[in-house]
Amino acid sequence: MKIKNFINDVSASVEQNLYDFKNCATALKHSGHYYKQDVIASILASEGSLQQMSLLLNRSRQSVKNYVYGNADILEFYVNYREGMIDEVERIHFREALNPGEGQAQRFILSTLAKDRGYSTRFEATGKNGGPITVKELSDDELQNIIGSG
Repeated sequence: MKIKNFINDVSASVEQNLYDFKNCATALKHSGHYYKQDVIASILASEGSLQQMSLLLNRSRQSVKNYVYGNADILEFYVNYREGMIDEVERIHFREALNPGEGQAQRFILSTLAKDRGYSTRFEATGKNGGPITVKELSDDELQNIIGSG
């Protein structure tokens, strides 16, 4: 992935609220060229929300979505970021299952964003993108690893 070179710098800048979205090249141009650094920063700052990314970059939501889904390295980063969020919610949800408490928000996220992982409140007749349904059974070790991590 070509964008690895500046991810750490962008991440640090976003974490410290130092990234200047109002004056970044992508936001200033209003249309046309996107700058990968700006898009990566917006993914991190918005926690992957296309709507928030569009506000940060001063572009339409559809334009941002088209850019993200049309660029393989940006899409890979975006998908990995979102999958990481789901992993974290899943980990928290399993931990809370051991100690009952507030889990409604986690269940909502898992049932909407992690349907392909088997968290759904409805029956699916087909798998992702109309393909076959695949079921992965976790071994005792894998389950313990999920529950015990963190």
